[in-house]
Amino acid sequence: MKLKVLGILLLLLNVNIYVHSFDTGHHGDITANAMQIRGYGKSARDVSVLLNWFPDFFAYTPIQHIKEAQLLHFDNIYTLQNATDYFGQLIYNSKSGFEQIAKEGNTLQYLGLLGVTLHTIQDFYAHTNWVEIHSPYDCDCVRSETFMEGIHAANGNLTQLYGDVRSLASYSWGEDCSADERNCFPGTNVHGDYCGGINKDSYVRKSWQQAYATAFAASVEWIYNVELWVNAVNKEIVTNAKAYTPATETDQNDLSSNLYDSVVVSYGAKTTKDDGHYKGPGSGSLKRFGYYSERFLASNSIYKKLFTQDKIYNYLVTPDIYNASTVKANTKSPDLLPFVEVYHPLTYFEKNLYSSAILRTTYVKTDDKFNSPSPFAIVTMGPLEFIDAVQIDKTEFRPYWTDFFIFPFSQNESVPIIYKLLNDKLLDGNEQMNLDDNDGVISMTMQPKTAILSGEATGLHNTSSSELTYVLGGTTVKILVMTKQIGSCSLSSLPDPICGEWAWPQQPLNQYCDVSELVTSSSSNLILMFTSSNIMSILLLILSFTFMIHSAFRNF
Repeated sequence: MKLKVLGILLLLLNVNIYVHSFDTGHHGDITANAMQIRGYGKSARDVSVLLNWFPDFFAYTPIQHIKEAQLLHFDNIYTLQNATDYFGQLIYNSKSGFEQIAKEGNTLQYLGLLGVTLHTIQDFYAHTNWVEIHSPYDCDCVRSETFMEGIHAANGNLTQLYGDVRSLASYSWGEDCSADERNCFPGTNVHGDYCGGINKDSYVRKSWQQAYATAFAASVEWIYNVELWVNAVNKEIVTNAKAYTPATETDQNDLSSNLYDSVVVSYGAKTTKDDGHYKGPGSGSLKRFGYYSERFLASNSIYKKLFTQDKIYNYLVTPDIYNASTVKANTKSPDLLPFVEVYHPLTYFEKNLYSSAILRTTYVKTDDKFNSPSPFAIVTMGPLEFIDAVQIDKTEFRPYWTDFFIFPFSQNESVPIIYKLLNDKLLDGNEQMNLDDNDGVISMTMQPKTAILSGEATGLHNTSSSELTYVLGGTTVKILVMTKQIGSCSLSSLPDPICGEWAWPQQPLNQYCDVSELVTSSSSNLILMFTSSNIMSILLLILSFTFMIHSAFRNF
């Protein structure tokens, strides 16, 4: 028990879990949205969203650490050849794994492996310069060409790939890398953090919206292909998975609890460099992280056991998922046709384009009656719920909160939207910050083609000059609601237009990188950790060193 406590304290000081992938909240939103498009119910989506989080958590936690999870993040892929090798082996391994699950008729494992594989697919677009190569053509549309569309168009022949795609590259972690992280020779790109690097992990980063839309398209594409593989073996699996509901009340409670833990552990992640990795910075909290990490680690849910006991990740890492992608130059040319023939790109089956409802919160001010508030928004659009990053101890700020619901372009029905502002009260739950005198929330609907609103908000409010403002007592919020086409975009006269309605151009990182009290420098964060309000950090350091010394002598 003592070692378990010490291990959790060590985990608190080594929250290095989320800095090399889409922030976990965006992973979950993309997964839920893509599965909803493909007809999966809420419980089914919840299982896959939870399992999508596991490669991040178990890759670096010192307790219940799973080294194989480090292989599932599309890291350190330096060339177009390397990326193709990794994709090819991922497709080969995944197809074999899903076919075996279909033979065994295991619906829960199907949903679990789907969530894990989607994590890897989505990471490619956050970690590489694929998005920069496919820069947006105009501000009314977000491009979404997937990697496999390009490979398919070239019929597996990399020498025929078009233009700048040949310059594809990802980041390097540098020279000091473990064997599990692979491909760690020095590179010109670094993953970076909130303020720099190649990553597009959250809505504080430039080009995040394009990485998000492309990862969504790739996720729909992946699910479609997985369903083809599984249906060829056992058609009941996909049908049952889409209608999945937990078999017992205990399983339902465990699923809800594990999901909640995943959110709070992610946004609570805090070190001298990191201040939350749910959806960008501002949410880090040692108390929240420690409490919910311990609760999750103690869970014996059937969902957690998919990873820790059933080890479904073994389907993906055997044979070695990196295959030939450790080759440093384009010197290896494997036969790519086998996986091209079993994998259909998005354009093969999805002829209609996508559109989106996008809600941005541009300003928040809280009533003085809320003492040291930690505000966050929950936005429901259509059947999906989006939780924005808690902003710890903030009374007035301009958030990056951007919620992105994607739907078929052919949809004519209005999109219902409900906006709630809440206060996170640490371990005492949440309280609503009312925005009107009725139920305290904002309810409206958006016309999918025009973004015109009706209900408690009317008209067009899609630019900074037309934002909606709600004031009740001392609480104020301002929001924009807009629509963007996803997919084929018309050519702009600018190669990379700056679209002012997105969060990044309006607030290009200076809130957190230049003048922020939260993420200024490692030294200032060390000072923050050792203030009187955070004496716990001193104890954590002492106990962490105790844990490391104990482990060293135990293993000597």
